[in-house]
Amino acid sequence: MLREHVSKGTPLGKAAKPIMERGELVPDSLVLKMVRSASSGRIVRTVLCLMGFRERWPRRNTWASC
Repeated sequence: MLREHVSKGTPLGKAAKPIMERGELVPDSLVLKMVRSASSGRIVRTVLCLMGFRERWPRRNTWASC
C-alpha cells in the first residue's frame, strides 16, 4: 500500500517517500490515512488486523476512527 502511493505520486505517497528512503517507519497517522483512502478499505483493515496492526496500544484509539 505504501509503495503503491509512492509510485502513483499521491500526496500521501509524497509524504511517505522521504521517511521510507531514510529507512524509518511511516507514522501510524499516515498509514491510517492510506487505509481510509483505499477503495477496498474493509479488506485492508481486515488484513492489517490479522497482521497485528490493531494490537499495539497507541493504535487502538485511532483504529475506531477508520
